[in-house]
Amino acid sequence: MRNVTIGANSIVGTGSVVTKDVPAGVVVAGNPAKFVKTIEEYKKGVLAEWDKQRPAGYFLGERHSKYPAEQVQKLKERNRLLLVEHLKRLFNE
Repeated sequence: MRNVTIGANSIVGTGSVVTKDVPAGVVVAGNPAKFVKTIEEYKKGVLAEWDKQRPAGYFLGERHSKYPAEQVQKLKERNRLLLVEHLKRLFNE
């Protein structure tokens, strides 16, 4: 639509019809596009889903117990930090 502004760091769902200005830092979707959640809520949800959906034995050492539990925990935390960094880059933070 004409004369509609999408705020910085906002996400508009695929196929959505934006009829009003979208403020910065929100997720909107639908026809017409409506508020879904804030970007902060979205980020928290992405992290929670990532923690739930990773495959069993994903972290090196977990499947075969070659590594001590402390090392496995470090690998898990490293991978989580990599995801957080990816999200920061994605949202220009």
